Amino acid sequence: MERNLFVFALALVVLAAAAGGVTAKKSMTGAIGNNDWYSSDQAAQGKTLFAQKCALCHGANLQGGAGPPLAGSQFFLRYRGKPLSALWSTVHTEMPLNAPGTLSSQQSLALVAYILEKNGLPAGASPIVGHYDITRIIPGSPPGASASVAAAASAKPAPMVVKQPSTTVPSQQELENGADDAGDWLTYGKDYRGSRYSTLSDITTANVAGLEPVCSVALSQPGSFEGSPVAYDGILYVTTTSGTFAIDGQTCAKIWSYQYNAVDIEAGANNKGVAIGGGRAIRGTADGHLIALDMKTGHLLWDRKIMDSSAGASAMAAPLIWHDLVFMGAAGGDVGIRGEVSAYRVKDGTKVWSFSTIRASSASRTGGGVWTYFTLDPKTATIFVPVGNPGPDFNKAVRPGANLFTTGIVALDASSGTLRWSYQTEPNDDHDWDATGSAEFDDGNGTSVLAATSKDGLVHFVNLGSGKLLTKTATTTIANAAAPITPAGTHYCPGVTGGSEWNGAAWNPQTRLVYVNSVDWCVTVKLTKLASIKNITAAAKAESGAAAFGGGIPVPDPIAKAYGWTTAIDPSTGRARWHIKMATPMVAALTPTAGGLVFTGDLNGNLLGLDATSGKILYHYDTNNAIAGGVITYRAGGKQYVAAAAGNTSFVAWKVTGKPTLFIFGL
Repeated sequence: MERNLFVFALALVVLAAAAGGVTAKKSMTGAIGNNDWYSSDQAAQGKTLFAQKCALCHGANLQGGAGPPLAGSQFFLRYRGKPLSALWSTVHTEMPLNAPGTLSSQQSLALVAYILEKNGLPAGASPIVGHYDITRIIPGSPPGASASVAAAASAKPAPMVVKQPSTTVPSQQELENGADDAGDWLTYGKDYRGSRYSTLSDITTANVAGLEPVCSVALSQPGSFEGSPVAYDGILYVTTTSGTFAIDGQTCAKIWSYQYNAVDIEAGANNKGVAIGGGRAIRGTADGHLIALDMKTGHLLWDRKIMDSSAGASAMAAPLIWHDLVFMGAAGGDVGIRGEVSAYRVKDGTKVWSFSTIRASSASRTGGGVWTYFTLDPKTATIFVPVGNPGPDFNKAVRPGANLFTTGIVALDASSGTLRWSYQTEPNDDHDWDATGSAEFDDGNGTSVLAATSKDGLVHFVNLGSGKLLTKTATTTIANAAAPITPAGTHYCPGVTGGSEWNGAAWNPQTRLVYVNSVDWCVTVKLTKLASIKNITAAAKAESGAAAFGGGIPVPDPIAKAYGWTTAIDPSTGRARWHIKMATPMVAALTPTAGGLVFTGDLNGNLLGLDATSGKILYHYDTNNAIAGGVITYRAGGKQYVAAAAGNTSFVAWKVTGKPTLFIFGL
């Protein structure tokens, strides 16, 4: 399951809209008039409720944050042409996220009234009275809006303008040499092979206790912050859901920032990071666009729509630049899309090739979202793509067979997108156990190995050239892994948020160990009455953009039972060299260094420095912001620094709050 905070809410909106053609029924107090959307008193009650129950997710002014915006263009993009019942159903059934279904009908209607008021729909004498009185169709812009505003809401986008960058670095040669470049961190996983290993050694096991925060910079209001910064020539490039920033790596000063304003429905509230190369910083957006910015100035170079966000697709993955191509995946496998990975020209975003993660012969099937990051073997020009679960998520009876190419790794020719091999970590997955990442290394005996992480709680070591399994190692509690999902409910471990998440593994050539963070958190999933083959097949055809869970309802164990592990694995034996239990689920990135350390972070907000050989915690600093994103190290001004993406907010997955903030540490 991709970590979209509002995937459930989006699902209900689409389903409610599909069922929205109910017969209008007059209330006992009269029909709603043209200017009678709600009453002022009802909106005032909704304003109070919103501040108490909704503002933390959706922002005090409904501008969005951890949840989607409920005011402005995103509101009209999402709800225009839909009955008011769609909005009511979402509010009443799914909100608030920490206690869904607890609002009374009157409270839900009051919240709807307040949302309408904030979006410029006028009040009248009569309140909204009941579910069957709100079949009015929401307009595309506020009533009475100027002709220019109304036209803009329905206007076709202007022809794309393409500009060229003001610089040409980092060069392709620099990207190729990323593993040997001590000072920079050029890709999501540092280098093309995703090792995450740094040869910097100024900070060591002997002096790490003296590490101190140098500076920090808040990047946005509370919301998702799961991405990883990259670093070049002392400047950090980092993304939030809609913001892109260039930050001075010594002072935290903002060199430039670019705020993307969505023009289509935002189908995600999440971004994993940016790719840099040839003077461009390229990233995806929640409304399915790919944009390129000038690395030096932050100016927009081009903006290309690459997928249909109205169907639930979003470009949340961290892209990768190689020569004249940039690779991006389509996320949204949990909401009924057919996943894919594609290559685009870096000069203008034109598509070069595309590979579907759902086989062409499986026309009625969905899933296979690509939502994390990529690695690449420069020697063979092969790109390795982690792929998510098939859809519907929990009902394998309606999609028999292996469900290629979901829940696993596909190895593709980087130039053409031609399949070289595929490996499934979990064929016909019905536990929501996406493959999440990969790290490449040489075993010292002439074999190149791919360490593939997965939410199944295992690290799968496969031959890099053939995709054949060599060995696999458990890193967390595994229970009822093969148990079928039933109407009575199936309890299994790891759960839908479990195993290894989106930051993958790291390789240390000094210790010859692979390091992995993992989540120990179980779940119970029940199949509902929607799970019959007849019903779910019909639903799957109609629910484009709606949650494709196959009638399964996941209920995680209480948060008090959730914790995590950091594990060091000897790939030559498949055994754990050390296995350290942590107080929180561990989802942050790991960074081993030549100084004998492994840096990571936890959801309590602690930056951690571990002894790479023993796992002993030698350093911790509390940022007071949950760390769920990248932790990197780099050199600026001749000095080694460590940067951590802290401040993730996630009410659905991790029950944590924070303000996206980049912290920089040094001796």
